[in-house]
Amino acid sequence: MKVKDLVPGMILKPVCNSSQFISAFNDKVLKVGYGLRIQPGRWVDAVLGRTAIYLGQRKDLNIEKKSNADWSNRFVLAEGKIYPVDSVDWWKIAPVEEQ
Repeated sequence: MKVKDLVPGMILKPVCNSSQFISAFNDKVLKVGYGLRIQPGRWVDAVLGRTAIYLGQRKDLNIEKKSNADWSNRFVLAEGKIYPVDSVDWWKIAPVEEQ
């Protein structure tokens, strides 16, 4: 899947079964963590689980560039909080397949 194909409301998950979404860098960004890297500590703030909801781009959500996430353009909802997604982690994320 390509990032341009994302639709608001789409449920997302990490591609690898042993990965989880994590909040990092003082709870300012959503990343995908794998194995021992998902332990809360130096740069990992919390483990957020295996699902998130894609909310849309900055312009769709009226998020100003002066926020903590002025470098990101796409946002998700995880554990009740809106997070910008680290652009280097998009290749590790896929939509949940409908059954």
